[in-house]
Amino acid sequence: MSILLSMIRNIFISTIILILLNSCVPAPQPGDYALVGSDVKKIAIMPFSLDKNKEDLEVPEGFLSRFNYKLHENLSSGLKNIEIVDLNKSYDILRKYESYDNNFTKFSEEAEQAGADLILTGFITYYAERVGSDLGVESPASISFLTRLYDSQSGELLWQYFYTEEQSPLFENIAEVGKFFKRKGKWVTTWELSEEGINVVVKRLQNLLEYNANNTSN
Repeated sequence: MSILLSMIRNIFISTIILILLNSCVPAPQPGDYALVGSDVKKIAIMPFSLDKNKEDLEVPEGFLSRFNYKLHENLSSGLKNIEIVDLNKSYDILRKYESYDNNFTKFSEEAEQAGADLILTGFITYYAERVGSDLGVESPASISFLTRLYDSQSGELLWQYFYTEEQSPLFENIAEVGKFFKRKGKWVTTWELSEEGINVVVKRLQNLLEYNANNTSN
């Protein structure tokens, strides 16, 4: 009996380790590898906003600013040899053209003049805060947002990625055991989910740029 229990335990541990390894690296998705080019030197962030098609969508005061500055911070540290335009400059550009129906066109023109090769932007599509505490919840945190990457000169959409996450109990999805341990077994806040999503976006963008640089240079 002890031998059988030991075998079962070893199989279980091996399964957990395999799931953890697979959950650490985002799997490539269709459309991840757009034709971006290998000479990207500078990226401008057009600050994320709320999805205009979601009239009832609300986020806490200061959330969008916190989200955009965290994105800027992670991009600056995660993308080697690529400059990220000062986010304060991006906000200044938006304020100049906030009355325009299509302020993306104006933003891209000024971003290009500032030397940006690409523009990263997007919007929050869903937000729900955790109702409860670290130990237990009535309803879990949830966040969804769409990220898009454009060529600053042509305005062409080069890449997009939709991130959505709602925390669920481990027993409902054993494949997410990696996330369970990263979160230290607690129920996280929506901001913590947002940080996870930003990390995923930066990693995917890093993979995208490296992939294109390697394939363009060959």
